[in-house]
Order: sequence, then structure tokens, then C-alpha cells
Amino acid sequence: MKDLVPDEGLRARLREPLGTLIPDAEVAAYLRSLPGRPVVAVGDRTALRCMEAGLEPLLQIVDNREMRRNAPPLPGDGSGEIRVANPAGRITEEATRAIEGALAGGRRTRIVVEGEEDLLVLPCVMHAPRGALVLYGQPGEGLVAVEVDGGKREGVLSLLREMGWAAGP
Repeated sequence: MKDLVPDEGLRARLREPLGTLIPDAEVAAYLRSLPGRPVVAVGDRTALRCMEAGLEPLLQIVDNREMRRNAPPLPGDGSGEIRVANPAGRITEEATRAIEGALAGGRRTRIVVEGEEDLLVLPCVMHAPRGALVLYGQPGEGLVAVEVDGGKREGVLSLLREMGWAAGP
């Protein structure tokens, strides 16, 4: 698999939420309602919000940056941590394989990205278990919750194919 890079038209479409937008004021209560569901948190602020609500995501994907500024590392002892390279505006094979392996393994994992994690929401939706929630931030608005089902996977697969992904999931 080569690196996947969206063109400008697709980038604009990807700015729209892939799932349900939970307004900032409702995020804490929403997260507290999720225990027992597999959750994938993409983004430092999203992972931190989960932790603050007492929710332990199956997978966290962070880059130690928030709103393009350095952020302090999240709490944790480093166990279950994987480091990958994923330059801004891309989805690398290395990052995709790390996501797939972490989710298939079923152990709590944190992937620390050198680069940017924003587009990694897409491989998370492709590889998360059916019924899982993939959560990511919508800057200035709140949190987006993507419930993984066949329809969401098909939609994401279509987006990945637009970026040149020739293989199926």
C-alpha cells in the first residue's frame, strides 16, 4: 500500500463530520454514558476527555499536539504504546498496519504519531469492531462519534479508494 493523500476536493469533504456531532457542552455526559462499548479515541484532546470521564478507550491515537500546538503527553506508563510516522495530510501504511494490529489484538493501545493523526480516523473505522465508536474532535464545535457498522465502513472504503487505495479491507 502506498501513502494515501486526499486531493483538495476530498479534503473539503473530510472537514464535515463522519458521524454524530456531540456539542462541547454535552461531551462529558455523553462519554460517561459509554462504558462497556469499545471506543477508539483519535486526537490528544479526545483521548484526554475520555480519561477525564473515566472511559478507557481500546485504542488512543495521539500526536502530542492540539490545534497545531504542542500538548503535554497524556498520562500513562508507556506500556502498550506504539510509535509510527504519519506526515500531515497522509495515511501511511505503517500507521494503518499499527491500527489494524492494535484493534485485532484487543489490548488497550496508544499509538503515538510523529506527524499528524487527523486522517487516521478513516483506517480506524475500517478496522474497529462492529458496534465500536470512533471518536474524534471537531475543533470549536465538539466531538464526533462514528458508530462502526457496514454502512460507515462502505462510506469510508469509498473515501479511501478515492485516495488510491486499491485493496479491500
